Amino acid sequence: MKNLFSYQELTTVVRLQIAYDVCLGMEYLSQLRFVHRDLAARNVLVDANYLCKVSDFGMSKHVKAKPASTDAGGQLVRGPLLPVVLCAR
Repeated sequence: MKNLFSYQELTTVVRLQIAYDVCLGMEYLSQLRFVHRDLAARNVLVDANYLCKVSDFGMSKHVKAKPASTDAGGQLVRGPLLPVVLCAR
């Protein structure tokens, strides 16, 4: 049995697998029309084999479909876009 409390450096492959697992979880929620609204490292469960699952749905919200709006010329009208801030260290 692995000692889960020992520190070890994660390889690039393992890090990419963790990111991929989180992306798959978020894609699944999107298909169900849910918005998580609190995705953070503290809300990702990791098992001994580094399989990751998104958790803590306390702030999640179900999004109802809205019909697309068009103007008089038939062009799709977009609403205001949400600002996205990406931080990297």
